[in-house]
Amino acid sequence: MVTVNDQGSYITIPDFPTPDQLMATAIQFLLDGEDYDAASILFSCTLDMRLASEFTDRRGSDWIVSVAIVVYAPRGAYDVLDKWSPHPARPIIRYALEALAPDHARVDDVHVLARPNSNLPQNWREELELAVRSRGVNNQGIILDPTATIVWQGLRFRSQSEVKIAQALGKRNVLFFPNCKGYLMKDDGSGSEEPDFLICEKGKWGILEVDGEPFHPAKRTAIEHRRDRWFKRYGVIHIEHFDAQECFNTPESVVDHFLEVLKNS
Repeated sequence: MVTVNDQGSYITIPDFPTPDQLMATAIQFLLDGEDYDAASILFSCTLDMRLASEFTDRRGSDWIVSVAIVVYAPRGAYDVLDKWSPHPARPIIRYALEALAPDHARVDDVHVLARPNSNLPQNWREELELAVRSRGVNNQGIILDPTATIVWQGLRFRSQSEVKIAQALGKRNVLFFPNCKGYLMKDDGSGSEEPDFLICEKGKWGILEVDGEPFHPAKRTAIEHRRDRWFKRYGVIHIEHFDAQECFNTPESVVDHFLEVLKNS
C-alpha cells in the first residue's frame, strides 16, 4: 500500500509498492535479465510516484489507478534517461518500472528530473574550484559512454558494481587506483592499459577486475588473460576476476577474499 501525491491531495493505493520497494524490485528485475548497465544507472537515482488519473473500467466493478513515476537522477543518469536520449538503457529501465505495476494500476508516464547534490561538504567552494582548475587533466581510463559515468569521491566509475567495490576498499583504508591508465610494454609494442582496480596493501600490489559488465563481455576473455600476463611481467602477480553481480551483491566478501589472497601471495 502506498500514498501517492496528487498536487497537495493524496490517495492510498492498496498492494502498490512503495518507491523504495519499486526501486529494489526494478533493479533486481534488471539484474535477473543481466541488464547490468541499466541496473547501475537506476541504482544512482531515487523514485517517487504521483497520481495521474483514477477511473473505473467498463464493467464498473473494478477500479484502476494511473500513476506517474518520477525519477530523480544525477547528471550522468539524467543524460541517459532524458526522453530525447538514444541510450539503449533508457527503454530497458522504463520497461522494468512498467512491468512491476500491479494489475489494478498502470504507469501512465515516467518523468525524469535532475537531482541536485544536497550533501555538499563545508569546503565545497574549494572542492569545486579544484575540479574546475583541473579540468581536462585526468589519467583515469577513457569512459566509452560518458553519460553513464558514476562519480564517487571525485573518481569515475563505469558501474555501480565498481562503486560498491571502491566503497568496500575505502572502508578498509586500502590504497587503490580505479580505472587508471598505465604505460607498459606489450607483445605488439608499448601502450596504455587500465585495470579496474590497482590495489596496494602493505607493500603488495594486485589487480581486481569486475567481469560481466558491458566492458568485460565473455568474448573478451582471451584478451583479458593476455593483458593479465602483461601486468605479471612487471611483478603484479596477484590478479583476480570477479563476476559483476557478485561485486554488486556482496562487495565486502569480494574485497575480503581478494585482500586475504593478496596477503598470502
